[in-house]
Amino acid sequence: MDLKVFVDADPDDRLIRVIHRDIVERNRTAEAVMDRYTRVLKPMH
Repeated sequence: MDLKVFVDADPDDRLIRVIHRDIVERNRTAEAVMDRYTRVLKPMH
C-alpha cells in the first residue's frame, strides 16, 4: 500500500524545530542553520 501524509504546520513552528534540531542534533551554528533554511528549505516550501 502506498500512503502519503502531508502535515500542515505553522511556518514559525517549523522554523523553531529546524533550528533546534540542527543546532542540538547536527552541531550546526545558528548562522549555518539560517543560511540552509533560506537557500534550501524556504524555496522548497
